[in-house]
Order: sequence, then structure tokens, then C-alpha cells
Amino acid sequence: RKKKDVEDFDKFAGSWLSDYKEDPSIPTVAIINGWQAEHNENAWLAELMRGNINIYAYDSRGQGNSIKEGRLDAVQNAIDADYIISKQFNMIESLNKNASNKILEGHCIGTMTIATLFAGKFKLARETDGVILLSPVSTFSLPNYLKLSYFVPKWMANFAIKYIAPRSEERRVGKECRSRWSPDH
Repeated sequence: RKKKDVEDFDKFAGSWLSDYKEDPSIPTVAIINGWQAEHNENAWLAELMRGNINIYAYDSRGQGNSIKEGRLDAVQNAIDADYIISKQFNMIESLNKNASNKILEGHCIGTMTIATLFAGKFKLARETDGVILLSPVSTFSLPNYLKLSYFVPKWMANFAIKYIAPRSEERRVGKECRSRWSPDH
């Protein structure tokens, strides 16, 4: 690594979403988020998996609350992940020498980062026990209007869920039927 590659790692937004000190012997999942995602959006998963999995997540370069400079660059994202996640995995191992099951989970563009980690034979790839890849690629057989929904900003999706979906549902089934989208349902 060159100095310029690691000098800004403290500017990345990331955190443990579970209390890893509670039980450092359970599997650890490091989430590499995708496009327009923030690490805090994975808090629901941490709560659901509490006591079964330790979860760390961070915002990739240019995404969420992390530093904005740079462009979408698979190699730079792999360098970032190699440094940031290895540091977190090492912290777990310092608490429990028998720590195992270090798992990388990539969402959307995060899958590209994981692929680059393995293709480039990064240290993190060699020390990882498993990989989970979640990507909208499986949706490419859907109609175009549904494909485009993956690229809608979060504020627009929230607007559609709150204001458009209930009206659409009422037109489809009639006003006498309470919409499953309505807040009082």
C-alpha cells in the first residue's frame, strides 16, 4: 500500500452494529455496502441476529457518510476494505484467539469489491472464512420499470411508499378495502 492509499481511512464512517465484546467467539460478518447505502441501515439485521453474529459495517468511499473524493474504483475499494475490515477482524481475534468464521457480505456494488479482493489475492480474501453476495443482478429479467426502482434515491422511494402506493392500492381494490400500505393498517 502506498501512503496515499491509507492516509484517509479515519474519514470513513463505520461501526460495530452489535456488541462484539459480548461474545467474540461467534461468527463475525463485515458488510460492504453498495451504492447510496449507509452502514446504519444494517442495524435491523444486527438486532435480528443479536447473540448469533457480530456485525461490522462501513460506508464505502463516496457513499453514505464516508469521504466523498474518488470515483467508483474497484481496486481502491478493495484496498479500503482490506485495510478497514482487516483491522476490525484483528480486533476480534485479539479478544479471542479462537475466533473464527470471519465472513464478508457485499451488497450491490459491494459484491464488486469482494470480487476484486479475491481476484487481487488481497490478505483479507485469504483470511476470510466465507462470503455472502447480495446483488440486484438477479432482477435483470424483470420489466424495465422495476429495474429502474433499484436506482431511485431513498427519499423518492419513501415518498412513493407513503403517498403513491396507498392511492394505487385503493384504485386497484376499491376504497372500501383498507390499503395494506396505509399507516393505520
